[in-house]
Amino acid sequence: MNYLPEYSTPLTRETLELIKYHKRCIMDLEQSGFADPEAKQKLKFLDEFKENIHFYLDGIKAIEDSETKKQAKLLKFRKIAECEVCNAMQPVTIVREEKNEKLNVMCDIVVCDVCKTEFLNIMPNNFHDRIIFYEYLIKILSPVIEKESKKKKLSPDIKGFILIVAEGKSYIAAQLEIERKENRMKQAIEDMTKSIEGTYDRLLLAKISGLNRDDLQSFVN
Repeated sequence: MNYLPEYSTPLTRETLELIKYHKRCIMDLEQSGFADPEAKQKLKFLDEFKENIHFYLDGIKAIEDSETKKQAKLLKFRKIAECEVCNAMQPVTIVREEKNEKLNVMCDIVVCDVCKTEFLNIMPNNFHDRIIFYEYLIKILSPVIEKESKKKKLSPDIKGFILIVAEGKSYIAAQLEIERKENRMKQAIEDMTKSIEGTYDRLLLAKISGLNRDDLQSFVN
């Protein structure tokens, strides 16, 4: 596993330095004839924890890479909107953000690149707020669809509503799964941060107290 210094933090850098320090002390003591029955276990622990830190940094990189791709994808979506003047989806320029107070979501004020009309893009400008938007549409459209579906022939509007509801349900399910995966990854990084902090404290205490040079009381546990 490759070390990723660009993603390192003061905590990981200092912990890696302590790992190097303790490994050097253990090997120096062995070379001086000090017999420590736990030396092999301690060296294994230090090597494995070093790999854990590298894995942790890989996780940070994965989260940052995923966020970069997500923001690029989101910006692509935000730069296309349905222009009522053109009556079509058109490329737009984002002017500013505006809050939809009713739904409590953020939207964009945009200018159509074709007809130069400024308008509010009602589609929220972030992936999570779109869940709220679709939930609202499903709530207001579903009763209409249910009532009209009893008729023998559905109007074009109702068919369009059915497609919107289906699209909304599909989007919500997919986005919630994405958010669950992101949250699991973030929780894993948070847990690993606490683990590194705990190990750092033990290694630092062992260094300060000189345990590594006296009886080498195990810091593995």
